[in-house]
Amino acid sequence: MLELYLSKLGHRIHVAHDGFAALEVAADFDPDVALLDIGLPMMDGYELVRRLRQAPGVGPLMLVAVTGYGQDADYQRTREAGFDLHLVKLVDRARLQAVLGELAADRAPATRRAGVR
Repeated sequence: MLELYLSKLGHRIHVAHDGFAALEVAADFDPDVALLDIGLPMMDGYELVRRLRQAPGVGPLMLVAVTGYGQDADYQRTREAGFDLHLVKLVDRARLQAVLGELAADRAPATRRAGVR
């Protein structure tokens, strides 16, 4: 669902269905943002975020936990693991779009942010 939504917004999307595939995709694609489920097969999202933060060839990226877990302890655990943001399923599309917009604005050259072309 998120893949379709983000594609329609014009984002380039690469999907991986397990943690090891996600490491390969991140190294090849060098994304700006990774939306990671906590309950991935073979390697959970907590381990994946640790490995992504240390992976050679993976540039700085925003790591977003997308999970069904929404208790205070879950938010704390994702922060401690190295996630930048924790979104509970069903993800609020407006919030996700706002976060991606802020990230794009932060990465744009200063002249573009100021409206100078």
